[in-house]
Amino acid sequence: MLAGTTVAVTRPCSTPASCATTPSRIKEHTLAHLDRYLEQLEASVKRLGGHVHWAATAEDAKNIVANIAKTSWLPDGGEIEVR
Repeated sequence: MLAGTTVAVTRPCSTPASCATTPSRIKEHTLAHLDRYLEQLEASVKRLGGHVHWAATAEDAKNIVANIAKTSWLPDGGEIEVR
């Protein structure tokens, strides 16, 4: 668990139907507040000395990973194929 994370404790479901809707409600809440959770994650990673890379597209993400790999594992300027 990340430092500074708050965990909500709820009582058990009163009916099987309410138990079935709980995961859906959690997912909806998480997606509705995803920006806040990602910012909290970034702050925690930075606090622990890490670096967060943001990518707008899948292609951007592949390029970021390829550049990290190239500079970390191929310091002599080797080539990496991005698929």
